[in-house]
Amino acid sequence: MKKVLGFVCGLVVVLFLSGCGNTNNTSKEAESPSKKTETSETSVVSETNSTQVSSAFKFEKIYSTNWNEDWHGLTTKIDKVKIVEPHDPEQNLDGSTTALAVGVNFTITNNSDRDIMVYPNQGNIVIGDQQGKVNLSGSNNDLGGTISPGVTKTGVISYSLSNQIDASSIKNLRVLWKATDTKVENVDDYTKSYDISLNLQ
Repeated sequence: MKKVLGFVCGLVVVLFLSGCGNTNNTSKEAESPSKKTETSETSVVSETNSTQVSSAFKFEKIYSTNWNEDWHGLTTKIDKVKIVEPHDPEQNLDGSTTALAVGVNFTITNNSDRDIMVYPNQGNIVIGDQQGKVNLSGSNNDLGGTISPGVTKTGVISYSLSNQIDASSIKNLRVLWKATDTKVENVDDYTKSYDISLNLQ
């Protein structure tokens, strides 16, 4: 039990990430005082594209990414991905095992004039032929749900894979999640299914 709790705490604390932006947001707030910002707590890691081997993990590396997309005024960015591989697969409290953990750093801004719902905390990732699920204990769960006009949310969604993969060989991954804008007139366009590919070079 101590080993499991230690691993979970390690993912929450170590797993992330340089808050994908300045949590002070002083310059943006000065330019736009009416703009609200909600920033989830993340720990600061200054190095990117570096492999960090410690006694806690067999492999850990932070990758810089540059993905962003706008949909109905909802701007979503992913600027960092961290991969952590424990020395041995860890037994989780729900009975599953974690052989690989992946953290994805999101920044989501609602630039529209209406509420938009996003669900990155209900998505998954795909690496090769393996699909990972969200690890809620290691994620910023307030990234999921309604984002009001003018609000920016930043945080990490953590995913776990139960099957062992050579972490150092991973060059890309797919991230999948959904967003909903129920106020649009075209009912065929009120849901956005994100299925993106991130290169980890």
